[in-house]
Amino acid sequence: MSVINDTLKALELRGGRGALPKAVNVPASQSGRRPLPRVALLLAVLLVAVAWAWWPTVARLLANAPVEPVTPPQPAPPTEPVAQVVPAPEHKPEAKPEAKPQLAIQQSPLSPAEQARQLWQQAQQADNPEPMLEQALALDPHLHPARLALIERLSQRGEGDDLLLRAARDYPQQAAYPVLAAELALAAGDNTLAEQWLSWSQRLVPEPDWRARRAVVAQQLGWLELASEDYLALLNAEPMRGTWWFGLGYARDAGRDLNGAETAYRKALASTDLSQQAREFVRDRLTVLENR
Repeated sequence: MSVINDTLKALELRGGRGALPKAVNVPASQSGRRPLPRVALLLAVLLVAVAWAWWPTVARLLANAPVEPVTPPQPAPPTEPVAQVVPAPEHKPEAKPEAKPQLAIQQSPLSPAEQARQLWQQAQQADNPEPMLEQALALDPHLHPARLALIERLSQRGEGDDLLLRAARDYPQQAAYPVLAAELALAAGDNTLAEQWLSWSQRLVPEPDWRARRAVVAQQLGWLELASEDYLALLNAEPMRGTWWFGLGYARDAGRDLNGAETAYRKALASTDLSQQAREFVRDRLTVLENR
């Protein structure tokens, strides 16, 4: 505004003391041309003054105006469809459970006798035990249960006599061999040979199983005293065994020891392991003995 004021004052001074310049008579032919330069000059000065006054404001507006970035033209997308590649799912291997550490126990090698015993146990469950029995005896010739089982199987085919005679001669203190020989002879109907084998076994002490088998052979051959002795020996080891009481009562009954037979029969009925058939026989015999 100060520029405009200064300009106006300068213009007033030109006319003298602040008054407007006096009009000058101009010829008619020049009156239309001379005022134009003054007016144009005045307008130009006014425009310059206004621009000078408003320039700081305009400059600030231009400085604060956001400038939009010029984006270069992008290439057109391809017209053909682009196949999308889908990555295959990642296969993670299953975590295997960690194996628990086990103690490594190194077994000591079995002795021949232990191997023979193992074969004997396996042979008892086998359908054809003869090869196992023979192998067991080759490892341990003193494994008598295996030899006895082999002789019984061979005897079913009539082939065990030689092996039985050789075993009875090689092991004369083993009562099971003459007891088995007496059973086989009795089954074949040769009572004389059975009695010879039974007499051989009479001076020996067999195992409990073979003692029970010898008592049965003795009863069948009428050797009642030997049968009673064997049953009494068995009852010393198993006093509640009804089978042994029944055998003792039968041996005494056959030997006409009726009081002893009645006592043994009642003991047999009091047991829990007696078969139903044996119980019926005992009841019938007790009825007869009580009414004698």
